[in-house]
This record gives sequence, structure tokens and C-alpha cells, in this order.
Amino acid sequence: MTPAQTERFQFAERLAIAVSDKGLKHSPTVIGNLFNLNFHGCSITTHTARNWMLGKSLPTQDKMVFLARLLDTTPEQLRYGRSSEKTLIAEFGGEMSEVANVDQQFFTRYLALTETQRRVVRDVVGEFKTTGVV
Repeated sequence: MTPAQTERFQFAERLAIAVSDKGLKHSPTVIGNLFNLNFHGCSITTHTARNWMLGKSLPTQDKMVFLARLLDTTPEQLRYGRSSEKTLIAEFGGEMSEVANVDQQFFTRYLALTETQRRVVRDVVGEFKTTGVV
């Protein structure tokens, strides 16, 4: 599976969850009709809604934003699976990872510690790593 196919498939999974959370039937007809009744732009076909739900295509940005609003979620959550809070993307062990807002706050607090306090925190984390807990 290509990265683009994986992205579309993951979007379809998040769309299914949002549809279910909204209490709607998982149906392209239901999604298409709901969308078209409320969207003030080019309407979509049932086939388009079906393609979104099967992960064959993604909505354009304007439709993504509107679809998220209809489903009481955020475009970021629907498209990428993350909250609309600012997310730091960092490299750990050669891989890109998201650092959630709560962890960013932890890093900020850590940096405000004295050098002695930081050393204690590093030692504690180091102990977790060597014991296999982390």
C-alpha cells in the first residue's frame, strides 16, 4: 500500500468514527444528502461520498472543513487524526513523531528547572529505560 493509499484509508476510518459518533447511518446516501442540504457550494454525488467512505479519495479543503463541522469534529482530526492544538513534529530515533501539547508543556517545565533538578529527572528517566519500563 502506498503512503497516499494509507492516508486515504486512515481518513476513511476517522470519517467512519465521526459519522458513528454523530449517530448517523454509515451510508454514502445519508452523508451525501446531509452534506448537500447544508453546503453552499458545489454539491457532491453519492459516489463521491462513497469514495470518501472507502478511502478512495479525499475531500477538497473547503469540503473537508465543512464535513468536519457537520460531524462536530475538526478538519485536523478528520484529515490527520490529531487535535487542532499546535502539535510539534520532532525526530526521535530517526523517525518523525508528534509531540502532544501536554508533553510540550512538560518540556517547558523541565527547561525551567535548575540544572540539579534536571539531572535528577534525567536520572529517573534513565532508570526507567535501563529497567525496560520505558
